[in-house]
Amino acid sequence: MISEDSRDRFLSMLEKAAERTLADVGEKDLLAEFLLPMCRSLCGDHGLGDDVGLLNVPTDNTVAVTTDRVPSDLLARQLGLMSPVDFGAYLVRVNISDLAAAGADPLGMVITSAFRPQERMAYVLEVMWGAYLQSAQLGCPVIGGDTKAALEESLSATAIGAVPEGKSVGRGQVRPGMRIYLSGPVGHAGVALRWFMRKANERRGTTPEVGSLGEELREHLIRPRPRIDLAKALRESGCPCAMDITDGLGQSLSEIAVLNSVDLEVDFESLRFYPATIRAAEKLRLDMRDVLGGIGLDLELLAIGDAVARPEGFYDVGRVVAGGGEVRFSDGQKMLIRGFEHFTRSPRDFIEDGLD
Repeated sequence: MISEDSRDRFLSMLEKAAERTLADVGEKDLLAEFLLPMCRSLCGDHGLGDDVGLLNVPTDNTVAVTTDRVPSDLLARQLGLMSPVDFGAYLVRVNISDLAAAGADPLGMVITSAFRPQERMAYVLEVMWGAYLQSAQLGCPVIGGDTKAALEESLSATAIGAVPEGKSVGRGQVRPGMRIYLSGPVGHAGVALRWFMRKANERRGTTPEVGSLGEELREHLIRPRPRIDLAKALRESGCPCAMDITDGLGQSLSEIAVLNSVDLEVDFESLRFYPATIRAAEKLRLDMRDVLGGIGLDLELLAIGDAVARPEGFYDVGRVVAGGGEVRFSDGQKMLIRGFEHFTRSPRDFIEDGLD
Protein backbone atom coordinates (compact mmCIF):
# COMPACT_ATOMS: atom_id res chain seq x y z
CA MET A 1 0.00 0.00 0.00
CA ILE A 2 1.17 3.50 -0.79
CA SER A 3 1.76 5.62 2.30
CA GLU A 4 -0.11 8.86 2.85
CA ASP A 5 3.24 10.57 3.30
CA SER A 6 4.37 9.51 -0.18
CA ARG A 7 1.14 10.68 -1.78
CA ASP A 8 1.21 13.99 0.10
CA ARG A 9 4.79 14.54 -1.01
CA PHE A 10 3.81 13.89 -4.62
CA LEU A 11 0.89 16.34 -4.44
CA SER A 12 3.17 18.92 -2.89
CA MET A 13 5.62 18.48 -5.75
CA LEU A 14 2.84 18.94 -8.30
CA GLU A 15 1.83 22.17 -6.59
CA LYS A 16 5.43 23.34 -6.55
CA ALA A 17 5.83 22.47 -10.23
CA ALA A 18 2.79 24.58 -11.14
CA GLU A 19 3.14 25.68 -14.77
CA ARG A 20 6.92 25.52 -14.85
CA THR A 21 8.66 23.64 -17.65
CA LEU A 22 11.78 21.49 -17.54
CA ALA A 23 13.71 24.40 -19.03
CA ASP A 24 12.67 26.49 -16.04
CA VAL A 25 13.97 23.92 -13.56
CA GLY A 26 16.98 22.25 -15.17
CA GLU A 27 18.30 18.69 -14.92
CA LYS A 28 20.03 18.92 -11.53
CA ASP A 29 17.10 20.43 -9.65
CA LEU A 30 14.66 18.11 -11.40
CA LEU A 31 16.55 15.16 -9.97
CA ALA A 32 17.50 16.54 -6.57
CA GLU A 33 14.22 18.24 -5.67
CA PHE A 34 11.68 16.05 -7.43
CA LEU A 35 12.53 12.71 -9.02
CA LEU A 36 15.00 11.26 -6.52
CA PRO A 37 12.93 12.10 -3.41
CA MET A 38 9.80 10.79 -5.11
CA CYS A 39 11.50 7.56 -6.18
CA ARG A 40 13.06 7.00 -2.75
CA SER A 41 9.70 7.43 -1.03
CA LEU A 42 8.20 4.62 -3.13
CA CYS A 43 11.07 2.33 -4.12
CA GLY A 44 13.59 2.74 -1.33
CA ASP A 45 17.20 3.58 -2.03
CA HIS A 46 19.39 1.10 -3.94
CA GLY A 47 22.05 3.63 -4.87
CA LEU A 48 19.76 6.30 -6.30
CA GLY A 49 21.77 9.34 -7.26
CA ASP A 50 24.93 7.32 -7.92
CA ASP A 51 26.01 6.17 -11.38
CA VAL A 52 24.89 2.59 -10.70
CA GLY A 53 22.15 0.89 -8.72
CA LEU A 54 22.83 -2.14 -6.53
CA LEU A 55 20.79 -5.33 -6.15
CA ASN A 56 21.23 -8.45 -4.07
CA VAL A 57 20.82 -11.57 -6.20
CA PRO A 58 19.71 -14.78 -4.46
CA THR A 59 22.35 -17.51 -4.27
CA ASP A 60 22.36 -20.08 -7.10
CA ASN A 61 20.17 -17.90 -9.29
CA THR A 62 20.64 -16.73 -12.86
CA VAL A 63 20.09 -13.06 -13.60
CA ALA A 64 17.35 -12.34 -16.15
CA VAL A 65 17.40 -9.02 -18.02
CA THR A 66 14.88 -7.53 -20.43
CA THR A 67 14.36 -4.09 -21.93
CA ASP A 68 11.43 -2.44 -23.63
CA ARG A 69 10.38 1.01 -24.75
CA VAL A 70 6.84 2.32 -24.94
CA PRO A 71 6.17 4.80 -27.76
CA SER A 72 4.68 8.14 -26.86
CA ASP A 73 2.07 7.71 -29.58
CA LEU A 74 0.53 4.56 -28.12
CA LEU A 75 -2.88 4.16 -29.71
CA ALA A 76 -4.54 4.20 -26.29
CA ARG A 77 -2.98 7.63 -25.72
CA GLN A 78 -4.06 8.88 -29.12
CA LEU A 79 -7.59 7.91 -28.19
CA GLY A 80 -7.43 9.83 -24.91
CA LEU A 81 -7.68 6.71 -22.74
CA MET A 82 -4.37 6.82 -20.88
CA SER A 83 -3.32 9.42 -18.32
CA PRO A 84 0.35 10.33 -17.76
CA VAL A 85 0.29 8.17 -14.60
CA ASP A 86 -1.11 5.24 -16.60
CA PHE A 87 1.59 5.73 -19.22
CA GLY A 88 4.40 5.47 -16.69
CA ALA A 89 2.83 2.42 -15.09
CA TYR A 90 2.38 0.77 -18.48
CA LEU A 91 6.13 0.97 -19.14
CA VAL A 92 6.72 -1.03 -15.96
CA ARG A 93 4.06 -3.62 -16.75
CA VAL A 94 5.32 -4.54 -20.21
CA ASN A 95 8.87 -4.99 -18.97
CA ILE A 96 7.93 -7.13 -15.98
CA SER A 97 5.74 -9.29 -18.22
CA ASP A 98 8.84 -10.44 -20.10
CA LEU A 99 10.48 -11.48 -16.81
CA ALA A 100 7.42 -13.56 -15.96
CA ALA A 101 7.55 -15.32 -19.33
CA ALA A 102 11.09 -16.46 -18.49
CA GLY A 103 10.00 -17.78 -15.11
CA ALA A 104 11.98 -15.04 -13.37
CA ASP A 105 11.06 -13.16 -10.22
CA PRO A 106 11.55 -9.37 -10.44
CA LEU A 107 14.38 -7.69 -8.55
CA GLY A 108 14.55 -4.14 -9.81
CA MET A 109 14.63 -1.92 -12.86
CA VAL A 110 16.24 1.17 -14.36
CA ILE A 111 14.36 3.73 -16.44
CA THR A 112 15.73 5.97 -19.17
CA SER A 113 13.54 8.94 -19.99
CA ALA A 114 13.85 11.86 -22.35
CA PHE A 115 11.58 14.90 -22.52
CA ARG A 116 11.41 18.13 -24.47
CA PRO A 117 12.79 21.09 -22.50
CA GLN A 118 9.45 22.83 -23.02
CA GLU A 119 7.54 19.96 -21.34
CA ARG A 120 5.54 20.87 -18.26
CA MET A 121 7.08 19.72 -15.00
CA ALA A 122 3.71 18.50 -13.72
CA TYR A 123 3.38 16.13 -16.67
CA VAL A 124 6.85 14.66 -16.10
CA LEU A 125 6.15 14.14 -12.41
CA GLU A 126 2.90 12.31 -13.16
CA VAL A 127 4.59 9.98 -15.66
CA MET A 128 7.43 9.13 -13.31
CA TRP A 129 5.10 8.79 -10.32
CA GLY A 130 3.16 6.18 -12.28
CA ALA A 131 6.36 4.31 -13.07
CA TYR A 132 7.82 4.47 -9.55
CA LEU A 133 4.55 3.52 -7.90
CA GLN A 134 3.87 0.57 -10.20
CA SER A 135 7.43 -0.72 -9.92
CA ALA A 136 7.18 -0.72 -6.13
CA GLN A 137 3.76 -2.38 -6.14
CA LEU A 138 4.99 -5.16 -8.44
CA GLY A 139 8.14 -5.85 -6.43
CA CYS A 140 10.50 -4.47 -9.08
CA PRO A 141 11.56 -1.10 -7.63
CA VAL A 142 13.32 1.50 -9.73
CA ILE A 143 16.97 1.53 -8.64
CA GLY A 144 18.35 4.08 -11.10
CA GLY A 145 18.28 5.34 -14.66
CA ASP A 146 18.84 8.47 -16.70
CA THR A 147 16.81 11.57 -17.56
CA LYS A 148 17.78 13.77 -20.49
CA ALA A 149 16.50 16.42 -22.90
CA ALA A 150 15.47 15.40 -26.41
CA LEU A 151 13.56 16.64 -29.43
CA GLU A 152 10.79 14.19 -28.64
CA GLU A 153 9.66 12.17 -25.66
CA SER A 154 11.10 8.71 -25.08
CA LEU A 155 10.54 6.29 -22.21
CA SER A 156 12.26 2.94 -21.84
CA ALA A 157 13.17 0.57 -19.03
CA THR A 158 15.39 -2.39 -18.30
CA ALA A 159 13.96 -4.88 -15.84
CA ILE A 160 16.16 -7.28 -13.88
CA GLY A 161 15.03 -10.52 -12.33
CA ALA A 162 16.34 -13.79 -10.95
CA VAL A 163 15.52 -17.40 -11.69
CA PRO A 164 17.01 -20.52 -10.05
CA GLU A 165 19.88 -21.93 -12.11
CA GLY A 166 18.68 -24.30 -14.80
CA LYS A 167 15.02 -23.28 -14.38
CA SER A 168 14.70 -20.38 -16.82
CA VAL A 169 12.16 -20.77 -19.63
CA GLY A 170 12.98 -19.57 -23.13
CA ARG A 171 11.65 -20.37 -26.57
CA GLY A 172 12.95 -23.91 -26.47
CA GLN A 173 12.13 -26.69 -28.87
CA VAL A 174 8.57 -27.97 -29.10
CA ARG A 175 7.45 -31.15 -30.83
CA PRO A 176 4.24 -32.84 -31.96
CA GLY A 177 2.22 -34.22 -29.06
CA MET A 178 2.89 -31.27 -26.75
CA ARG A 179 0.06 -29.12 -25.42
CA ILE A 180 -0.55 -25.37 -25.61
CA TYR A 181 -1.33 -23.53 -22.37
CA LEU A 182 -2.52 -19.99 -21.59
CA SER A 183 -2.52 -18.05 -18.33
CA GLY A 184 -5.78 -16.15 -18.71
CA PRO A 185 -8.38 -14.47 -20.93
CA VAL A 186 -7.30 -13.25 -24.36
CA GLY A 187 -8.48 -10.91 -27.08
CA HIS A 188 -9.48 -8.02 -24.81
CA ALA A 189 -6.89 -5.49 -26.04
CA GLY A 190 -7.74 -6.06 -29.68
CA VAL A 191 -11.46 -5.69 -29.04
CA ALA A 192 -11.01 -2.66 -26.77
CA LEU A 193 -8.91 -0.78 -29.31
CA ARG A 194 -11.47 -1.43 -32.04
CA TRP A 195 -14.27 -0.37 -29.69
CA PHE A 196 -12.69 2.98 -28.87
CA MET A 197 -11.60 3.64 -32.44
CA ARG A 198 -15.13 3.02 -33.66
CA LYS A 199 -16.53 5.34 -30.99
CA ALA A 200 -13.98 8.02 -31.86
CA ASN A 201 -14.81 7.74 -35.56
CA GLU A 202 -18.49 8.07 -34.79
CA ARG A 203 -17.73 11.30 -32.93
CA ARG A 204 -15.45 12.58 -35.71
CA GLY A 205 -12.16 12.06 -33.97
CA THR A 206 -13.05 13.42 -30.55
CA THR A 207 -12.21 11.52 -27.38
CA PRO A 208 -14.62 8.56 -27.31
CA GLU A 209 -17.31 8.26 -24.67
CA VAL A 210 -16.51 5.54 -22.18
CA GLY A 211 -19.67 4.35 -20.39
CA SER A 212 -19.88 1.27 -18.16
CA LEU A 213 -18.83 -1.23 -20.85
CA GLY A 214 -16.11 1.12 -21.98
CA GLU A 215 -14.77 1.42 -18.44
CA GLU A 216 -14.30 -2.35 -18.27
CA LEU A 217 -12.65 -2.40 -21.68
CA ARG A 218 -10.36 0.49 -20.80
CA GLU A 219 -9.28 -1.18 -17.57
CA HIS A 220 -8.25 -4.35 -19.41
CA LEU A 221 -6.51 -2.31 -22.11
CA ILE A 222 -4.44 0.23 -20.20
CA ARG A 223 -3.89 -1.64 -16.93
CA PRO A 224 -3.05 -5.20 -18.00
CA ARG A 225 -1.65 -7.43 -15.27
CA PRO A 226 1.83 -8.88 -15.82
CA ARG A 227 1.64 -12.48 -14.63
CA ILE A 228 4.56 -12.47 -12.20
CA ASP A 229 2.28 -14.46 -9.92
CA LEU A 230 2.78 -17.42 -12.29
CA ALA A 231 6.54 -17.18 -12.80
CA LYS A 232 7.33 -19.87 -10.23
CA ALA A 233 4.66 -22.24 -11.55
CA LEU A 234 5.97 -21.75 -15.09
CA ARG A 235 9.60 -22.46 -14.30
CA GLU A 236 8.73 -25.53 -12.22
CA SER A 237 6.43 -27.00 -14.87
CA GLY A 238 9.12 -28.27 -17.19
CA CYS A 239 7.64 -26.46 -20.19
CA PRO A 240 10.51 -25.77 -22.62
CA CYS A 241 8.83 -22.85 -24.37
CA ALA A 242 7.01 -19.73 -23.16
CA MET A 243 6.47 -16.09 -24.06
CA ASP A 244 4.07 -13.28 -23.31
CA ILE A 245 1.57 -12.36 -25.99
CA THR A 246 2.00 -8.60 -26.29
CA ASP A 247 2.20 -8.87 -30.09
CA GLY A 248 -1.02 -10.89 -30.23
CA LEU A 249 -1.86 -14.52 -29.53
CA GLY A 250 -1.76 -15.45 -33.20
CA GLN A 251 1.56 -13.70 -33.80
CA SER A 252 3.13 -15.43 -30.81
CA LEU A 253 1.85 -18.84 -31.88
CA SER A 254 3.05 -18.24 -35.42
CA GLU A 255 6.58 -17.39 -34.28
CA ILE A 256 6.79 -20.62 -32.31
CA ALA A 257 5.29 -22.71 -35.12
CA VAL A 258 7.70 -21.35 -37.74
CA LEU A 259 10.73 -21.62 -35.44
CA ASN A 260 10.02 -25.30 -34.76
CA SER A 261 8.56 -26.30 -38.16
CA VAL A 262 5.37 -27.59 -36.56
CA ASP A 263 1.68 -26.68 -36.75
CA LEU A 264 -0.25 -25.43 -33.75
CA GLU A 265 -3.96 -26.20 -33.32
CA VAL A 266 -6.06 -24.04 -31.00
CA ASP A 267 -9.39 -25.21 -29.59
CA PHE A 268 -11.49 -22.05 -29.84
CA GLU A 269 -14.09 -23.39 -27.42
CA SER A 270 -11.43 -23.75 -24.71
CA LEU A 271 -10.33 -20.12 -24.86
CA ARG A 272 -11.39 -17.73 -22.11
CA PHE A 273 -12.63 -14.17 -22.63
CA TYR A 274 -13.73 -11.40 -20.30
CA PRO A 275 -17.51 -10.86 -20.42
CA ALA A 276 -16.94 -7.24 -21.50
CA THR A 277 -14.83 -8.47 -24.40
CA ILE A 278 -17.60 -10.71 -25.66
CA ARG A 279 -20.27 -8.02 -25.28
CA ALA A 280 -18.19 -5.46 -27.15
CA ALA A 281 -17.29 -7.91 -29.92
CA GLU A 282 -20.97 -8.70 -30.42
CA LYS A 283 -21.88 -5.01 -30.64
CA LEU A 284 -19.07 -4.44 -33.16
CA ARG A 285 -19.98 -7.64 -35.04
CA LEU A 286 -16.42 -8.86 -34.68
CA ASP A 287 -15.41 -12.47 -35.15
CA MET A 288 -13.20 -13.31 -32.17
CA ARG A 289 -11.23 -15.69 -34.35
CA ASP A 290 -10.11 -12.74 -36.45
CA VAL A 291 -9.33 -10.69 -33.33
CA LEU A 292 -7.08 -13.44 -31.96
CA GLY A 293 -4.94 -13.36 -35.09
CA GLY A 294 -4.50 -9.60 -34.78
CA ILE A 295 -2.89 -7.10 -32.44
CA GLY A 296 -2.61 -8.21 -28.80
CA LEU A 297 -1.16 -6.35 -25.77
CA ASP A 298 -2.94 -8.73 -23.38
CA LEU A 299 0.17 -9.51 -21.25
CA GLU A 300 -0.97 -13.07 -20.63
CA LEU A 301 1.54 -15.91 -20.88
CA LEU A 302 1.72 -18.67 -23.47
CA ALA A 303 3.48 -21.93 -22.60
CA ILE A 304 3.99 -25.17 -24.49
CA GLY A 305 4.98 -28.49 -22.95
CA ASP A 306 4.11 -32.12 -22.40
CA ALA A 307 0.60 -33.12 -21.33
CA VAL A 308 1.82 -33.57 -17.74
CA ALA A 309 3.65 -30.24 -17.70
CA ARG A 310 0.70 -27.84 -17.52
CA PRO A 311 1.79 -25.04 -15.16
CA GLU A 312 -0.48 -24.40 -12.21
CA GLY A 313 -2.75 -21.47 -13.05
CA PHE A 314 -2.65 -22.15 -16.81
CA TYR A 315 -5.33 -23.87 -18.90
CA ASP A 316 -5.11 -26.15 -21.93
CA VAL A 317 -6.10 -24.61 -25.28
CA GLY A 318 -4.63 -26.84 -27.97
CA ARG A 319 -1.88 -29.05 -29.26
CA VAL A 320 1.27 -29.25 -31.35
CA VAL A 321 1.07 -31.37 -34.51
CA ALA A 322 3.41 -32.20 -37.37
CA GLY A 323 3.51 -29.54 -40.05
CA GLY A 324 5.39 -26.64 -41.51
CA GLY A 325 4.65 -23.60 -39.39
CA GLU A 326 0.91 -22.92 -39.60
CA VAL A 327 -1.56 -21.92 -36.88
CA ARG A 328 -5.14 -23.08 -37.14
CA PHE A 329 -8.18 -23.87 -35.05
CA SER A 330 -9.02 -27.46 -34.16
CA ASP A 331 -11.89 -27.46 -36.68
CA GLY A 332 -9.37 -26.89 -39.46
CA GLN A 333 -9.93 -23.14 -40.01
CA LYS A 334 -6.63 -21.36 -40.50
CA MET A 335 -5.92 -18.46 -38.15
CA LEU A 336 -5.34 -15.26 -40.10
CA ILE A 337 -2.20 -13.77 -38.56
CA ARG A 338 -2.11 -9.98 -38.56
CA GLY A 339 -0.33 -9.40 -35.28
CA PHE A 340 1.65 -6.25 -34.70
CA GLU A 341 5.23 -5.75 -35.80
CA HIS A 342 7.24 -2.55 -35.92
CA PHE A 343 8.32 -0.69 -39.08
CA THR A 344 5.78 -2.15 -41.52
CA ARG A 345 2.53 -0.48 -40.44
CA SER A 346 1.20 1.61 -37.58
CA PRO A 347 -0.93 0.08 -34.79
CA ARG A 348 -3.87 2.10 -36.13
CA ASP A 349 -3.52 0.33 -39.50
CA PHE A 350 -3.65 -3.08 -37.82
CA ILE A 351 -6.75 -2.18 -35.87
CA GLU A 352 -8.57 -0.58 -38.79
CA ASP A 353 -8.38 -3.94 -40.59
CA GLY A 354 -11.09 -5.09 -38.22
CA LEU A 355 -13.31 -2.06 -38.72
CA ASP A 356 -14.11 -2.49 -42.40
